[in-house]
Amino acid sequence: MRLVDQSTTNTLPKLLRRNAKQWANDPGIREKNRGIWETSSWQDYDAQVRDFALGLAAMGFKRGGKLSVVGDNRPRLYCAMLGAMALGGMAVPVYQDSIASELVYVLEHAEVSVIVAEDQEQVDKILSLRDQLPHLSLVVYDDPRGLSTNPDPLLKSFADIQAMGRDFAKGHPDFYAREVEAGRAEEIALIAYTSGTTGRPKGVLLSHWGMVATAESFLKGEEVRKGDNWLAYLPMAWVGDTMWTLGAALAAGVIINCPESPETVIRDLRELGPDGIIAPPAIWENLMRGLQIRSADATPMKRRTFEHFKNYAVARELARTDGKNSRSGLRHKLGEFLVYGPVRDQLGFRRARWCCCMSDVSMCRSSSSPAPSTR
Repeated sequence: MRLVDQSTTNTLPKLLRRNAKQWANDPGIREKNRGIWETSSWQDYDAQVRDFALGLAAMGFKRGGKLSVVGDNRPRLYCAMLGAMALGGMAVPVYQDSIASELVYVLEHAEVSVIVAEDQEQVDKILSLRDQLPHLSLVVYDDPRGLSTNPDPLLKSFADIQAMGRDFAKGHPDFYAREVEAGRAEEIALIAYTSGTTGRPKGVLLSHWGMVATAESFLKGEEVRKGDNWLAYLPMAWVGDTMWTLGAALAAGVIINCPESPETVIRDLRELGPDGIIAPPAIWENLMRGLQIRSADATPMKRRTFEHFKNYAVARELARTDGKNSRSGLRHKLGEFLVYGPVRDQLGFRRARWCCCMSDVSMCRSSSSPAPSTR
């Protein structure tokens, strides 16, 4: 049995529209702002995407166009990517900490015409490169704080684009629905650029079919439930975040939660307690290193207790991997009480049913050969 009916939901915008119809008032995406989680329902989420997409259409964005986003994980940036896809365009997320030369290469190589930037820092960076980006016709900003009051003809706010979209809809009431339905599974949804550590970054073309099929494979391998909470904290330019936050989340009806800032991720993670967590190897290694450092600084009794149950957990997991009996006994229950439970609580994993290690190798495949995640 397929988790996704690919005859009617074979693109990401179609999945969003399905969710808006089936779970209209259920939470779809959240953002923490000034310490408060602000929630948008699936219906609100879909409306935000629709208004932005129609605003892009009013500005001349057409099928095959490329839109880039740059910034931290923000609902409006995800909406911008989906809005471009809804019109048959492609999303090109870039790393927010990229230096100018790296940004210029990717944006020009992809022939990006629209860039959605999170805040003043990203807007200033893009505007300083405008002479090197001949295809650029529009820069949209999310957060207006700190931006100059002098209008720049290249610059518009996210709210302005959505207002234009609502006006456009009055004269073209069926335009958005037609564009979404016209989307085909084989169309390119995303251009994910590799890190470029061994040369120039390579743009990997990912189709809607590839992203939906990869999401389906992931959902078959993990216990994901509708209404689960996930934290969107990984760079938006990393293909794993897109596959997870857009692909798998839309397919399963998962609630995406955007942290307040990169500096508050650990605090927000503990507060949220997500039902599942995904991270590249480096993050898991850093978490383990942090636990070991804290253990080394603890009292001798706590240090010996931690090391004892850590070694026991490793041995038990190795035995389970080898197919040997690893049923929970008194020793495991004692470790759960003294070490495992408190550690999960400190890390924010108290409700997590699964934790995955995912690398670019497992996610960044060609659009013709999607692959499930590695665990």
